[in-house]
Amino acid sequence: MYNCFDYSRCSLTSGFPVFLYDPDHYPVIAPGWDIEGFVKTTLKQTLGYNPHFTTDPKVACIYLVLVGEALTVPGGQNNLINGTNVPAKTLDEELLHKLPYWGGDGRNHVLLNFARSSSVHDSRDTTTGGRDIFFGIDTGRAMLVQSTFKRSTFRAGFDIVTPPILGPPGGDIWQDYPSMLPARRRFLLSFQGEFQNLSYLVKTNEATVKSFAETVDNVDDSDMNEHRADYASESKRKGGASDTQNDVDRFIMEHLNRMAYGSTSDRFLFHFECSMAVSSPNTEETVKKLNSGNWLPIMRKVSDVWGEWALCGTESSRISVLRDSTFALVMAPTNASLVSTTIVQIRVYEAIRAGAIPVVLGGDRLEMAYGEVVDWHRAALFLPKVCYSFIIVINVSKKGKIHT
Repeated sequence: MYNCFDYSRCSLTSGFPVFLYDPDHYPVIAPGWDIEGFVKTTLKQTLGYNPHFTTDPKVACIYLVLVGEALTVPGGQNNLINGTNVPAKTLDEELLHKLPYWGGDGRNHVLLNFARSSSVHDSRDTTTGGRDIFFGIDTGRAMLVQSTFKRSTFRAGFDIVTPPILGPPGGDIWQDYPSMLPARRRFLLSFQGEFQNLSYLVKTNEATVKSFAETVDNVDDSDMNEHRADYASESKRKGGASDTQNDVDRFIMEHLNRMAYGSTSDRFLFHFECSMAVSSPNTEETVKKLNSGNWLPIMRKVSDVWGEWALCGTESSRISVLRDSTFALVMAPTNASLVSTTIVQIRVYEAIRAGAIPVVLGGDRLEMAYGEVVDWHRAALFLPKVCYSFIIVINVSKKGKIHT
C-alpha cells in the first residue's frame, strides 16, 4: 500500500468516494468478448445502495474497473490461441491504460474479475473453474480482485481474493438457509469431483493398495504412515519426485474409498468421477470394482495446468448432497503455485451455504476470500494434504462413537 496507493486522493473528510467506470462506456475487454450482463447489472445495483458511490470521477478516491466475467460474443473470432483450447487474452491492455484517470500506472484503481467459469465458452458453467485474466497484462499499481491467483503474482495485503458472484443479487434469502438441526446429518463427510489432469500420475501400486486394511476401523496412524511411505517410495521410483503432489491426491483417493465402502459406508459419500449416481453411492457394481482392485475411475487427460478437481453436476444437485453432509471435503489443486482458484472458492461457498463445515485439504497453502477481515478458522478446518489421515479420526465406529 505504501508505494502503490495515492492517499492524497482520499482525505479524511472526503467520505471515501468510489467511482465505477461504466463497462459500456469505458470497455477494456478485447474484441470478441463482452462482460456478462448479469455481472454488470448486479454490480451496478449493489453500488447504487452504497453511500460511498459517486458519479463524479474528479472527486473519487477509488476507481473500479469491471473486467469479468467476460464471455465470448456469439460469432466472435480469435478467442482461442492457434486453434487450441487455451483462451486468448480477454483484457485489452491498451484500452486499460487509456482509461481517463489511469494516471499512467493505475494507482487507486481496482480491477474486478468476478468470473465463475473458464471464460472459454459462452456460458456460466463453473465446472472447469476460472483462470488468471491478468496473466501477461501490465496492471501497474492497480489492485487485483479475483478468485484465481498464482503465488508469484499475488501481492498479500494489496490484492484481494474474492469468491465469484454466486447466488441472488439481494433480497430476502433467509428461506434458503438450511436448518441448524440435526447437527449430525446423513453423511459425516462428502466429496464430489473429478480430477482432470493425471498426465503425469504414476500407475497405482496395486500390491500396496490391496495390503490396506479391509476397513478403516482397524487402521491407526502408524499403519497409515507406513503405507504412505511405501507408496511414496514406489511412486518416486517409477515416476520421479516431481509427481509428489499428484501421488498424494491419488493416495488420498484410495483411503477415502476404503472408508466409504468399509463397515461405515452409510456415513460417507465420495465420488471421484462425475458419472457416478448421487442417489446410490454404494452400488453392488462399485463394491465389486473395489474388491477387484479396479475401482479407481478412468481419468481424463486434458491440458489443465491448474491440477483442479472439477465440479460435478449442477449447483442444485451439489447443494442437495451438502445439505445431507456434516462436513464437506474441499481438495486444493495439485499445482502448488496457486494460492486460490475459482473452484476452491465455489466449493467453500456452497458448503457454507448448505450448512456443511468445509474441510480444506491443502488449506495450509491457500488464501481464502477476504482473508484479511474474515477469520476462516472459525468456520472451516484447514489441513495440509500430508495430514489427510486426520480425516480418519472423524470416522464413526460401529458403536456410533466419534474417535478424536
